[in-house]
Amino acid sequence: MPDILQYPLWFVEGMAEYLTLGAVDGQTAMWLRDAALREKLPHIRDLDNPEYFPYRWGHAFWAFVGAKYGDRAVASLIRSAANPRFDLAGLSRQLGSEPDALTAAWHQAIREATNAVVADASPVVSQARRLIDRKTGGGRFNIGPRLSPDGREIAFFSERDRFSVELFLADAETGRIKRRLSQSATDPHFDSLEFLNSAGAWSPDGKTLAIAAMRGGRPVVACLDPASGRVQREWALPGLDDALNPAFSPDGRSIVVAGNAGGLIDLYLLSLESGQLDRLTNDPFADLEPVFTPDGRAIVFVTERFSTSLESLEPGKSRLATLDLASRAVRPIPGFRSGKHLSPQVSADGRFITFLGDPDGITNVYRMPIDGGPIVRLTSVLTGVAGITAGSPALTASPATGRLAYSVFEDDGHTLYVLDPEQVVAHVAPAANAQAALLPGRATAVGDVQRLIGDARRGLPALGARIDAVPYSHALTLDGIGQPTISAGISEFGGFVGGSVSAYFSDMLGDRMLGLVAQAGGSFADLGGQAVYLNRRHRWNWAAAVEQLPYRVLDMTLGQDLATSEIFLTERIRRQTSSGAFAVTAFPFSAATRVELAGGVRWLSFSSESRTRVYSAETQELLERLPVEKQTSPRMRLAESNVALVRDTSFFGATSPVFGSRGRVELGRTLGTLQYTSLLVDGRRYFMPKRPLTLAVRALHYGRYGRDSTHRQLLDLYAGHQEFVHGYGYGSFSAAECPQDTSELCPVF
Repeated sequence: MPDILQYPLWFVEGMAEYLTLGAVDGQTAMWLRDAALREKLPHIRDLDNPEYFPYRWGHAFWAFVGAKYGDRAVASLIRSAANPRFDLAGLSRQLGSEPDALTAAWHQAIREATNAVVADASPVVSQARRLIDRKTGGGRFNIGPRLSPDGREIAFFSERDRFSVELFLADAETGRIKRRLSQSATDPHFDSLEFLNSAGAWSPDGKTLAIAAMRGGRPVVACLDPASGRVQREWALPGLDDALNPAFSPDGRSIVVAGNAGGLIDLYLLSLESGQLDRLTNDPFADLEPVFTPDGRAIVFVTERFSTSLESLEPGKSRLATLDLASRAVRPIPGFRSGKHLSPQVSADGRFITFLGDPDGITNVYRMPIDGGPIVRLTSVLTGVAGITAGSPALTASPATGRLAYSVFEDDGHTLYVLDPEQVVAHVAPAANAQAALLPGRATAVGDVQRLIGDARRGLPALGARIDAVPYSHALTLDGIGQPTISAGISEFGGFVGGSVSAYFSDMLGDRMLGLVAQAGGSFADLGGQAVYLNRRHRWNWAAAVEQLPYRVLDMTLGQDLATSEIFLTERIRRQTSSGAFAVTAFPFSAATRVELAGGVRWLSFSSESRTRVYSAETQELLERLPVEKQTSPRMRLAESNVALVRDTSFFGATSPVFGSRGRVELGRTLGTLQYTSLLVDGRRYFMPKRPLTLAVRALHYGRYGRDSTHRQLLDLYAGHQEFVHGYGYGSFSAAECPQDTSELCPVF
């Protein structure tokens, strides 16, 4: 079995996607249709390019191989040693093909599937208006739209600032972006915004925008002022691990959210007056995207309770349901017999629900009576109405005007569209066959992989069987061994042998890790090693290390005695050996701010060896080897401790930060041979006025105070010193600044 980690990401992750999802997946099929419509299908050799999302394209490739050559061929290629990154021809030959022919057959299957979708499309469709995309000032991903109650403004998430996904406000008529409402990249009031599976919510009066976010590692609901982006008020959600999909009640006095508590997602009602959180549902099924009915008596939401089987652990598609707030009774809303139902929007009169569905395998906008009845399709998008994931909210409605807005996957990104009521053309809903979600290469979902995926009970114990619980083991096991190195050489000055090896151990969850490294040089004095243990089981992360690290510097000098015409060649080896034990602990207040505590003891020893050879200046003959001269100096004993407050919101480019800010305030104390106190105040801010130009501003102070603060063995640190580049300030030593009587024994870096 080859080392699968050496293979390209699309090959490995795409295979995992295929074995997990099989040959039916609306998201991957959507990506393929978009590329085919744009005539941007990649050659197989180009799939290693980061431009192509490895999960989607790898999934599509493996599904095609399974369809054309059988799923046994998939297993054969996995066992093969032909790495497509280096030997695509060898991989293709195992299928009886070659790279160009294999690519052509794959492309042909994608085009045939896309042409079938185009042929089924209606010539008369709703006339939606493109509002925000890359060409109109948005980003590549413009998702999670939310129309204001009057339909004049729209809030949405986008990465148009290139560094993070933020919340923006735009004019719903022109698409002009008015302002950015969040700045989690450079001033993270929130650790993160829940944009993948959530969207904002407007208050009934349009004066407040509520969002779900994380702050200090805990979920919160925050109300923003749309005119400025300032946080008006914030509510913590105790007992929850995550919160999604906030929605205001019609009277504006409460907000309903989907809350995740221990992996179970239920609906919770937050009172804005008291901050009290009331649990509305309590079961193992996920309940998402709640929205109030206009009378405030019920909540319409997305759930899996009517489709998922807990006995067989078989997940079902999302359905729509209503929750009566008085009785807490849940009632299903009849919809499609198959496919997903997402992003419900209730009409102003409470009679209809507009939602996202994919009965034919393509996600579009649909409408039906709230109590069930004929379903009509309002959009006929060829790719799909979608967010980042298959379950992301992508539809919003203005209750006052009936205006709709939604995000469409096209041009390898997400575009926001607006659809006004007078532009709607309703069609009869298509057959619920999910044909468009079938990945190209086959006419029906058949094969070994599909058969195994469809067998939900395979591998499960018999009903009623007793399952013995096994405690989790924290034992450390070997994860990897660093590439061992060895070097050897010989010259007129003698031989040399050196090398190093490292190993890395961890437990299954990665909560505890152990790293070991050993190195050898030309003598016993050059033996060294380090052991580092890291524990991340709790929010207080801590690490401990012991080390013996020799630093060796070799130089040679050449001199001549004019009286005797003898040449003296001196080879000098200077060593500094650092031996010690250290510990550090850190507590993160948020994703950007943490406190660090560190301490340790260190012994520094210094030695020097000089070997001198005497040569004849006339014949270059070796005349004499002088005795080896050895020198040592007293060991230095240092006890070090420091405390630091660190804040980092920077985004790194290829070599350095390109945007954001970094700051560190550190107070240190050193005792022992040298005694002094150190203070570091370091603040940096990075601006990118025009890509790729970055401007940086820095304010820095580093000072040592106390008895030995001006000792000549301490290096004068400056702004460009590597200690400050990496953000740490341990004082090292410089030979040029050592006392004259020991200058040859001080280490050089």
